[in-house]
Amino acid sequence: MFSIIKRRLQRVKKQKPKTVVGDINIQQQAKLPGERVRGIDKLSRSLEDNIAYLKESVGKSDDLRYRRFQVGDSDITAVVVWVDSLTDEDRLVRGVLEPLLFQTREAPPPRLSKGGILQLWTTLRDKALTVNAVTDTKDFDLAVIQLLSGRSLLFLEGVDRVLILSTQGWAQRGIESPVADQTIRGPRDAFTETLKVNVAQIRRRLRDPKLRVKLKRVGARGVNDIALVYVEDLVNPIILDTVKKRLDAIDVDAVLESGYLEQLIEENWLSPFPTILSTERPDEVAGQILEGRVALLTDNTPFAVIAPATFDSLFHASEDYYQKWQLVSAIRLFRFAATMAAIFIPAAYVALTTYHQGMLPSKLAIAISATRQGVPLPAVGEAFLMLFLLELLREAGVRLPTPLGQTIGIVGGLIIGTAAVQAGLISDLMVIIVATTAISSFTIPDFESALALRLLAFPMLVAAGSFGLYGLTMAILIMFIHLAAMKSFGVPYLVPFAPMKPRALLRDTIVRAPWMSMKRRPAFFTGGDRDRMDDRRDS
Repeated sequence: MFSIIKRRLQRVKKQKPKTVVGDINIQQQAKLPGERVRGIDKLSRSLEDNIAYLKESVGKSDDLRYRRFQVGDSDITAVVVWVDSLTDEDRLVRGVLEPLLFQTREAPPPRLSKGGILQLWTTLRDKALTVNAVTDTKDFDLAVIQLLSGRSLLFLEGVDRVLILSTQGWAQRGIESPVADQTIRGPRDAFTETLKVNVAQIRRRLRDPKLRVKLKRVGARGVNDIALVYVEDLVNPIILDTVKKRLDAIDVDAVLESGYLEQLIEENWLSPFPTILSTERPDEVAGQILEGRVALLTDNTPFAVIAPATFDSLFHASEDYYQKWQLVSAIRLFRFAATMAAIFIPAAYVALTTYHQGMLPSKLAIAISATRQGVPLPAVGEAFLMLFLLELLREAGVRLPTPLGQTIGIVGGLIIGTAAVQAGLISDLMVIIVATTAISSFTIPDFESALALRLLAFPMLVAAGSFGLYGLTMAILIMFIHLAAMKSFGVPYLVPFAPMKPRALLRDTIVRAPWMSMKRRPAFFTGGDRDRMDDRRDS
């Protein structure tokens, strides 16, 4: 019996001591760098306890400000807390500090009882403060997140709640022309790094009472705001629920850019083909939402992501809908042909010149043989070398400043190509083929799609260099089998090609039908109103 009591006493002595702050128990424990202590989730009625826990939660930062004062002519103490680098000082002074310090003096002093303090709290919340948004909460974690988002907090002695005040304000970039999505015809404004501004640009285009904007927060350390934007009676509920579930399942330190979000919610993360669209153009986002898709806007980035995406949508540009359908249809045919050229021309050249010379016309075969005389590398080695140099020049041009990058891309390509031909490392025809491949890849509107399709040329070269046209054919079949098996949020990736949708195929895929023929929205996206245009307009 005594041995049992002795063992229990030893265990009690080994337990870590607890620090008691008012009615808040915080377990003392070793903290990793950047780790936040989570001792409570509700506030105390003790002002000092709340401030102590707040300081322990957010640490000692030089830009964290505390303003302590007496409310009116009473002895009741209040504290306003804000982050200096994220707060609009003019809004803080005019909407918070001035009403609290001056206007409350004109009111009779409140009673120091519990009921009097609660009445004072209600008066401050509903009548005194002049900021545009005031939120009352008991959730301490929520208050900390809002503080780090630029809002101010108001604590009052004797009240176990906190007021969250809308005083955020920081330097932000103005609306400029899009950089990644260049356009000839269409709006010239692009998204910025401010979520509120980006949502406003979509609202300006879609003044629809059914437009919904749902805010979510993701990130364990760097909490970031995500706006889920859709039209309620157009979106497919299954797609919407899938997007929400995947957003809720995100467990990561921070989402610093929409590219994080795109990779965390996609289902085919092993595939190089993008199953989510990305754009910095508000008009394109508005157009995609009107088809029943869902847009995700991330704070601190000018790029929005759109789901779901299909293979044919990678070749569509927003300005396709601003021009006449005949011109757009011809341009889209050129885009598809150019994409096939960028992927298959180098591989087809290697297969024909290495394994299947008999398939070439005699004069062409003799001309190719003449250009390859003295070249020490095989055709597949030539192609790999030139494609590698091409990607090297592209990457260098992107990383350098714009004027210098364009110069390096043009001059570097000319110098390297000419020097390689004169040195006898490559043939003249290979320079033409690689140049055609490069120009063809530039016709793809979506940057990520262009990069994925451009890099497909390398595995195609391996297949063609190993087994000729048989290997190239097998590689093409594997690629299309992979595409046919993919889905984007439940939508088949190759729709309307597979499964075949004849009407949709003729309306807005490789070609674009006239607007008067596109009265119905795509059935594979829309879950509600499918009528895009009133039939009575024909009369």
